[in-house]
Amino acid sequence: MIDPLLGTYDNLLEELRLVGYEDGVSLFTFPYDWRQPLETTGSELGTALDGFLAQAAARPYVRTDKVDIIAHSMGGLVSRAYIQGNGYRNNARRLITLGTPHLGAPSTYLMAEGLEFQGIEGPILRMVAQSQAKKSGYCTWVYPPPWSDGVPVCIVTNSDFYRYVQQQIPTVRQLFPDRRYLSSNPGGYLISVANPTQIYPYGVQVNGFLEGLNGNVGILVSRLGVQGIIPVVGNGKRTDSYYRVIPPLTNQAPLWANGKVPQNSENVQFREQASGDGTVPSASANLGLVDSRISSLFVTRADDGQQDVEHRHLPTQLQLSTIERLIGLRPPFDAGFSDPLVRNPILIRNLSPVEMQVIDPLGRRAGVDFDTRSELTEIPTAAFWRSDVPGEPDFLFIREPLPGTYTIRLLGIAEGQYTVGMESLSEQGSVTVGEFSGQSMPGARYEHQIHYDPAALPALPLTITWLPPLREDETLSIQFNRTLPIKFSLRDAAGHFVADENVLVWIVDMAAPGTAVARFTTQGSNRGRSDAVRIDSEAAMYIVNLRLRDYGLQAGKTYLVGVTAFGQHIGSAVFAVRP
Repeated sequence: MIDPLLGTYDNLLEELRLVGYEDGVSLFTFPYDWRQPLETTGSELGTALDGFLAQAAARPYVRTDKVDIIAHSMGGLVSRAYIQGNGYRNNARRLITLGTPHLGAPSTYLMAEGLEFQGIEGPILRMVAQSQAKKSGYCTWVYPPPWSDGVPVCIVTNSDFYRYVQQQIPTVRQLFPDRRYLSSNPGGYLISVANPTQIYPYGVQVNGFLEGLNGNVGILVSRLGVQGIIPVVGNGKRTDSYYRVIPPLTNQAPLWANGKVPQNSENVQFREQASGDGTVPSASANLGLVDSRISSLFVTRADDGQQDVEHRHLPTQLQLSTIERLIGLRPPFDAGFSDPLVRNPILIRNLSPVEMQVIDPLGRRAGVDFDTRSELTEIPTAAFWRSDVPGEPDFLFIREPLPGTYTIRLLGIAEGQYTVGMESLSEQGSVTVGEFSGQSMPGARYEHQIHYDPAALPALPLTITWLPPLREDETLSIQFNRTLPIKFSLRDAAGHFVADENVLVWIVDMAAPGTAVARFTTQGSNRGRSDAVRIDSEAAMYIVNLRLRDYGLQAGKTYLVGVTAFGQHIGSAVFAVRP
C-alpha cells in the first residue's frame, strides 16, 4: 500500500481507475523507504518497472514498451535518479513531477538541523522517526537515583534525534538546496542576519546528490525528450525561500550546525518567503531553471478552480489535469477530495517484540487478530502500518478518534522489553497521551488502557521559559558545592501555564552524552536528597533544587539540563561547574 497513514494518493488512484486503468495490469504503485539514499531507491524503481511491464504483458490490450511515471515531491528525484543513472533500461516514456524540489527545499534545513518537521504531516513524520530512533538505540538512558525504587527509561533527546536523522535518514540532506538555487539573488538560502551580503556565514553542507543530478540533467532530456518531461509547479502559496541565521547556541548543540533560524519577530524577518506550494518554492520545482529546454507548468489553483494548490494535496487537487496529460482528454468527473487530517488524529506506536490489537471506546478492533494473524479493520478511520522488517516499529493511525478509553492488547512474539504509547497529533505538534512498558515473553498476552480526552490536552505548541539563574542563551557558572535552583515555566499556545505530572528533568555531561547523570520527577522522595520536581501552579513554574554534591557533578565540566514534558523534549539550558 502506498502512504496508508496520510492517504495522499487515494483520490488520484481512484480517478485513474475511473478512466480505465486497472490495478496490477496498467496501474502500479511504488512505495519506498523514504529514509534510504535516493540513488538506492532509484535503482529499486528500475527493477520494479521491469516487473510492472512483465505483469502488463500478460494482457494483449495493454501497451507494454514503456511506462508513464507520475511522481510527487521526493518521488520526482527518485525517478530522475533512475532515468539519469547508469542502470536506466529505456523503459520510461514520460515523467510528470508534482511539486518536486528539483533544486532542493530550504525547509529541509529546518528539519535536519533544527528538528522542525513542518506541514500538517510533520508531526506524523516526526513521531514515526522518533519511534524508529528509540527502537534503534538513539536515546539517552536516564537512571533513577540509587536511593529510589524507580526504573530506568530511555528518552529521545534532541541531540539523540539529531544524530538519528543525520546518520539514518540521509535523504533529508539530499533535499538541501544546491548551489544553483537563488544563486543570483540573494546568493543562497542561508544569509547572515548581521551582514545581509554574507552568504553561509557558518558554512554550508554541499548536496552532492542534487549537484550531480542537475549537472547531468541533459541526460534526462536526451532519454525522455523535452515533451516527456512535465514539471508541475505550485505557485499559489507563500513558501519558505531563504533564511537569516544567527550563531548556533551551545545549549542546543549539535543542532543548527550552519546557523540557527529563529522564528520571525516583530523586528526581524528570519524566514523569508516567496511563491510556491507551501513546502517547495517555485524557484525549486521549476526544472526549466536548470535546463531552459524544459517547460514547466505553473499552477495556482486546483482543478476545481476553488482551492489554492498545496504541496501534500497536489496529487488530489490536480488529478484531472494530470490524467489529461496522460490520455489527452480531461475526465468529466473527479474522484473527490478527502483530507485525513480534518480532525486531530491519534497514533498508537508499538516499539516491541509484540503484536498489537487496539479496541476503541465502542468495542471496535484494529491491528492484528491474534488467532488468525490477519489484520482487523473494524475501526472505520484506522490505518495500520505493520512493518515487515524485523525490529521495526508498528503504527496504528486513527484519523477521527473517539474520546474515551482505548484498550491495547499485546501478544508476545519474542523475549524482550516492549513499549507502547499513544500520541495525539495536530499541525502544531504531538502530545503523548499515555505510554506503557514491560517485559515480553513469546505467547504471553498483555493488556493496557489509555484514556483519550482531547479537551484535556494542552494547546500546541508548548514553549519553555527558563527562570533565573538559568538562561536559554547563556552558560551559568556555579561552584561545585552549591545548590542550583532549576526553575522554568511551560506555557501552551494560548499563553496558559501547563502542568505535566509526568515531567522529567534530566542532566547530561555534554562531553559524554548518552547517559544522564541525574534525573528528577514529581514522584521523587525529596527526603534529604534533591530528586524531586515541584510544580507551583500559583507561581506558574516548575522547581528542582539540585544539590550538586548529591550527584557528584565535577568542577571543570559543562552540563546540559533538559526538560521532557508531554512526551517531548521541550528545551535545554547549560551550566558549568567551577571549583
